[in-house]
Amino acid sequence: MTDAARFFADSLNPLLIICLAGTGFASRARFPIFKYWAACVLGIGAAVILAESGKYFVVWPGHPSFPSGHESFAISASVGLAAADRRWLWAVIPICLLMAWSLVSAGYHHPIDVAGAAIIAPWPPLAVFRFLCRRSSTSL
Repeated sequence: MTDAARFFADSLNPLLIICLAGTGFASRARFPIFKYWAACVLGIGAAVILAESGKYFVVWPGHPSFPSGHESFAISASVGLAAADRRWLWAVIPICLLMAWSLVSAGYHHPIDVAGAAIIAPWPPLAVFRFLCRRSSTSL
């Protein structure tokens, strides 16, 4: 079971990167390619930096955990895919759940680390895409 968990923990984020790249080129994307990719990079980058900063700051005393960077990337990339086309939600929700399971099962993180990522990761890309929608008069 641990080998499968490690495989999924290591391979799901590259899969999401491929999906993000393909969605940027899709003719049905809701945003121009440059704006879409810029929003994805800014939103995902902010979410991952926020999660990774937990390594350097004590979230609460006596608990050495920090939000998962892998799960933060998966969730924020999922927000980027859903911003382009809401039908992505049917694919990315199971991927994020599988990522959470694999990180805990492989022993990389505790459940609280994955929960922390689920709390903080969606907001930076949502804010960036909300700003992008307001500027381009597209609804999110």
